[in-house]
Amino acid sequence: AAVEAAFASPLAAAHEIVAAANHIVDAHPFATSFTVSDMIAAVAMLAGAVRALVVTALVNVDLLADANPQADAPALRAALLGAQNAVGAAYLRAIAI
Repeated sequence: AAVEAAFASPLAAAHEIVAAANHIVDAHPFATSFTVSDMIAAVAMLAGAVRALVVTALVNVDLLADANPQADAPALRAALLGAQNAVGAAYLRAIAI
């Protein structure tokens, strides 16, 4: 339980970042031709933030799982990588605008 609790915050942050990226992409019909590139850049930065968060959290999953064999490390890894994949999908939608 302690390992899962340690990842609740980074995982919640990753999900919020993904939601923000999707919100930006969904708002593109309201953008002007001058702001579309800014929106795409913002989504790219959010995608980078999730990737950085995931890299750090994955290392911590391995370290904490070694210390607590009862931790569900595969589920934590899958959740983190799922968030990374979701923000990647938002980025692909953004560059297709």
